[in-house]
Amino acid sequence: MRSLSKPYIAALILPLGFLLAGCHTDITEDPDGLQAITEKRLAREALPGKAHYEKHCAACHNGDLEKAPHKDMIGLMTSGAILTTISDGIMVNEASMLSDEARVEVAEYLSGAEIEDETVALNQCPDSIGFERGVSPADRNWGIQPTNTRKIDAVTAGISSENVGTLTRNWAVAFPGASRVRSQPLIAGGLVFVGSHNGMVYAFDSKTGCVAWQTRVAAEVRTGISLGNVQETSLLFFGDVLGNVYGADAATGKINWRLRADDHPNATITGSPSFHAGVVYAPVSALEVTSSSCCRVPIISGMGGRSTDPLLILTIIALALALITLLSKLFTLSISPSSPLFT
Repeated sequence: MRSLSKPYIAALILPLGFLLAGCHTDITEDPDGLQAITEKRLAREALPGKAHYEKHCAACHNGDLEKAPHKDMIGLMTSGAILTTISDGIMVNEASMLSDEARVEVAEYLSGAEIEDETVALNQCPDSIGFERGVSPADRNWGIQPTNTRKIDAVTAGISSENVGTLTRNWAVAFPGASRVRSQPLIAGGLVFVGSHNGMVYAFDSKTGCVAWQTRVAAEVRTGISLGNVQETSLLFFGDVLGNVYGADAATGKINWRLRADDHPNATITGSPSFHAGVVYAPVSALEVTSSSCCRVPIISGMGGRSTDPLLILTIIALALALITLLSKLFTLSISPSSPLFT
């Protein structure tokens, strides 16, 4: 074999040095890098809320109670949303022994962030602005059409090759107590419906951006919003990161029903529900990577898929709008959820 001369060796070492230097920079300075994440976790474990959590919450939320969301799943919520849940929401009884200060400390410990000001007043719409049923469009889901072609014609969009270069921003809204938005907005009935990181679902006037209504749910809404007309009512369908599916009145925001889609403790819904012929179809996955990193759990458990790829752990549920009952559940893998590959 021909040996490498010094110039060749130098040519190889020089770019390698730049590569390693770049990696070093990413590890130490990247706010989303491994070192930064590790430092955030260590800082969170030093917060005073840890003691309250371990005494009053850990027995259920560290993986010992099958149906209880895992601690890391709760950490996906904002501190304000967690505080609302244990102060006025579904966990108020369980947290009744905690003082107001202790509840704040628990919320900040679980989220890893201080309580933010979520009382910022958004511009409210006058009573004359609201949902107009039948106004573009009558029914819509994530794919826009039933065939998921996601096509919006030029007449509806009002955008063409001639005017696209002249578009300007008409309005913008900053969601209080939120640092991200992952929910695809739905435009229907003259309103824009969208979920938020802070556990709120908003209905904005499409022309002015004022708030027609806002509704708090159990956790962050990452899914798109779907619309379906059921008899004389237009309902919105969406899911949250704790695995709940909702049906809400498009005109008022009132939650008509809520159903936890699966008993898996790390069940979550990030895929958008779809409405067809009186039935809501909702995809469910599970963030089992969080529990498998700290606990001895099956790689395949109740969701019927692999924890390493949430796209492969879909469960399809169907909700009868009239009865609000589970019609069927289909697993994407033929392996029985009760038969893990390994533990």
